[in-house]
Amino acid sequence: MIDIDVKDARSSFPDVNAFDRFVVDGLNDVGNGWHDKYMEQHFGPGAAARYGYEPRMGEPGSGRPFKGSYAAKKSRKKGKIGPLKWSGQSHRETKIRKFKLTKTRSESSVRVLLPRAFNRRNPLSKIRMQDEIREVLASEVQELGRVFVESIKEDFKEYRG
Repeated sequence: MIDIDVKDARSSFPDVNAFDRFVVDGLNDVGNGWHDKYMEQHFGPGAAARYGYEPRMGEPGSGRPFKGSYAAKKSRKKGKIGPLKWSGQSHRETKIRKFKLTKTRSESSVRVLLPRAFNRRNPLSKIRMQDEIREVLASEVQELGRVFVESIKEDFKEYRG
């Protein structure tokens, strides 16, 4: 989650409606930037280690033997494929940009809407695919914060209040 506090700037800007539009534009740029640059990385090799995904049954660290496990079945049927994939349908569906911008007077947010496949889970498992794919690293937060600030700066330059 990325928190950006703009309350003080909003109250000191002469045209709060224009400022609100700038924030929405900035959030839109953040959503597009995350989708363009980071969404694909959640499906690639090394994503499980990079983003801290829970180990699947039969993977190292799961405490379960490989034989007869999810990891063995996936390896046998699909070969070596990245995390969060089985058939590839959810991966294909994430390529469609879907996110929801929410703005109130005190806070704003951008929320990624995911395919329904990420809702599936065993109630006895610690694995939450929705949380895993929405995981954002500290370096990504900094980069997306810069995207937001640059977007706001561009809007300020173009503003003719």
